[in-house]
Amino acid sequence: MLPKNVSDIDLPVKCFPIFRGYEWQYKRILDDAHHTLLVETYYGRGQIRPHLNGTQFGQLRMLAFRQSNQASSNMGEVSGTINHHYWVESTTNTSLVQQTAALSNALSQEAVNVQNNSGQVVIGLVKRVIMKKEQVLVSSSDVCPHMICTLPYVNKKTGILETYSNGEHTDCDTTNDEYGELVNKYVQDEGCMNLKEYAAEMRALCSNLKKTRWPLPTTCCSTLNDPNNLCSRFTHRKYFVVPSGAICWDISSDIMLNGARQLGSTFHGHVASHLTSCSIWIDDDGMITTINPGFSDPAWGTSGGYAYLSRVGRERREMVVNLISNYMTQNNGVHPRLPGVNVANYL
Repeated sequence: MLPKNVSDIDLPVKCFPIFRGYEWQYKRILDDAHHTLLVETYYGRGQIRPHLNGTQFGQLRMLAFRQSNQASSNMGEVSGTINHHYWVESTTNTSLVQQTAALSNALSQEAVNVQNNSGQVVIGLVKRVIMKKEQVLVSSSDVCPHMICTLPYVNKKTGILETYSNGEHTDCDTTNDEYGELVNKYVQDEGCMNLKEYAAEMRALCSNLKKTRWPLPTTCCSTLNDPNNLCSRFTHRKYFVVPSGAICWDISSDIMLNGARQLGSTFHGHVASHLTSCSIWIDDDGMITTINPGFSDPAWGTSGGYAYLSRVGRERREMVVNLISNYMTQNNGVHPRLPGVNVANYL
């Protein structure tokens, strides 16, 4: 346990931290009423992740920008396919989607703010190199825009309420090649010694990471909803596990009820294999069951990926070039003055 929160490059030993666990710094807003709204709006399995090889249970949703084309509807929005949200009409009450928008946005912003304060430095590096190359100020949400949300799911075949769990896996949360190379160059040319040592440790640890990419962090929060006061009869056991780092983060009911109603973590999902364990419930007599008596342990967070960074970078440059070209056409070749943009770089 560190006496104070410091950035990854200022840790007392040379290392590349793959996981940080902490108590969530925001007051709990996902109460029972809001949780019920989410469950009634999104009632299917949501996104099925093929690389989990059938080990995913419960429901996984991405309630902000999507990373693939896995959805059947986008609420009528006309835009690039990857820009659509995960509205799967067959498993979504679309009449309630707009009612969840404010809640989803609030939870997402919480996750972004917590991630910024978690000690990770990669997002700041990406923002800096984009500013240096394109003279455009981007936010942390531009780097990690995807909001993850896990919820319970009622299995139609068995009638059992499944809490979310999955098998050991790694994710695709990295920068694209272009920005990864820019970060590499920045670290070598302008980085301090601590940053260079941090990068060296990261490369030594991350054998599965392309040399032209950097891992992006994921930040998640777990909580417990128990409207029927089942915690008075059962103890819920559940863990977030990072096997490659020998880490087991306890998100069980007794932890949640002893003051820490929300537990957060920031980790590098591409670097370290990880999993969310299956839940077990222990009653007052010590009997153990894997059948959910009625608990819900929702979680949410934010992550990023190379596909979004590639597309957004291209669209951003095209937008600026078109803006400059239109202005020059209408003003006899005079260059526009755009705040925060070095126009010469786009000519």
